[in-house]
Amino acid sequence: RSYEAHTSPVDVLPRILSVYGGCCSCRTNVLLGISWACAEGCRCVGDEHSLSAHAEWEGYSIEFYAGLRCPCAEEEDDENGAGVKIAFDVDLVVFENAYTNAPGEVYSRRSSTSTLTCRAAGGQFGGSVTVTIANGGKIERTGGDDLPGAFAVPAGEEAELYTYFGGAEASDAPGDVVATAVFTENMTGRQLTSATTLTAVRAELCPMVRIDGLENRHVAGLGEMIECRVFPQDVPWDLVVLGNGRETNILEKTIFCCPFVAESNGLAFRVADAVSYRPYTQVIEPVGVVVSRAIEIVYPEAVSNQAGWAGVKLDMFIVPTNVCFGALSVMEVPEHDDGIAPTGYFADDSFASIWHHTEMMRAGQWHELRNDNFFMQDFAECGEGLLGDWADGQITWRIPTAWGRLADDDEVCISSEFGVPYFQVFTMDTNGTLRVTKLGHWAERSPDGTRRCSSNTEARH
Repeated sequence: RSYEAHTSPVDVLPRILSVYGGCCSCRTNVLLGISWACAEGCRCVGDEHSLSAHAEWEGYSIEFYAGLRCPCAEEEDDENGAGVKIAFDVDLVVFENAYTNAPGEVYSRRSSTSTLTCRAAGGQFGGSVTVTIANGGKIERTGGDDLPGAFAVPAGEEAELYTYFGGAEASDAPGDVVATAVFTENMTGRQLTSATTLTAVRAELCPMVRIDGLENRHVAGLGEMIECRVFPQDVPWDLVVLGNGRETNILEKTIFCCPFVAESNGLAFRVADAVSYRPYTQVIEPVGVVVSRAIEIVYPEAVSNQAGWAGVKLDMFIVPTNVCFGALSVMEVPEHDDGIAPTGYFADDSFASIWHHTEMMRAGQWHELRNDNFFMQDFAECGEGLLGDWADGQITWRIPTAWGRLADDDEVCISSEFGVPYFQVFTMDTNGTLRVTKLGHWAERSPDGTRRCSSNTEARH
């Protein structure tokens, strides 16, 4: 087909130099106009394309735009102009089933879409079109026109339907969803047939560490490993890093190592070089410390009529616990001058070495986190006797925390403090009762041997 270009108030036929746009192959006519042919596997079903063309006119090269319809509008019958054409505009959809990031936090299925277009021309006698979809349970309608089983096309008229589909169930094999349109001509009963195929591809994000039995979690901790999968498995695909991660974060093609920086939506699936699907993902940093179990420490060696000998043993975890921080190490950061002065009984210089939470008090030690985010078992205690004239007094340790990771030289490098600093407090009263408190748990002992504690918990983590 040729198309004339009008570039001035007086119709002038310029020489077309080049054409861009559309899904089909375009060529320029040596004299004028545009000649184009359907590309192999064309799916535009006669859609109109916006083409950009350059033309030579009166010695000048000018640009103009044309809206042209693809020549494959329908599969025509030369005798009477009847015809039918059906096609998915994209030959695959990528979808995810509903998934859970944490108990009670459920996200609905998401899917890319493909538009199914059905066009028919009634020709001289008119007829009816029957549309069937084999393996239609693999896809679900998401919008557009209802797709009836059959519809009439009057003589001399055209009909068209646009219906949008997403994925519902993974295909068993590529192209196993087949949409077929059959035009049956009135009077003659002749049939014209057109068919198109689609593949429903299911994508999954599967963290290597299962938490609460969740297998398709989309929120992950810094450095966490996520296995990415597609079904059917014989569809070609690649992972694409879009965020702070690097291509080197992709291991063995299917495993993504989350970056050591918080980000959202930093990953995409590129399937069959046709569809890029971007799942909702979130990489998060640790935000604090919790205690899952607290047990009073009992000191058989405690001496009567002495203060002290009080403490609580704490199992400490990093939160949130619905992701894995197993790639990190965490420390309680030393504080040599936290600005909190000791008072009363503890203001005496003999206690100066314990006024602050320093390395001597086991601060500054890196603890590699377990995959369940276990930090350490901490002993918040005064494991010795205290003599002297007892009086009211207090020592308060301010304890910040920081996370780090192994550097290239296998040394842990500090990255960032996180959460709100917590406190460990030693309190004395005039009766010599000493209480040690940390993260909401406490234990105390009096010189007569009386002991009390906030709780002995064996809470499930």
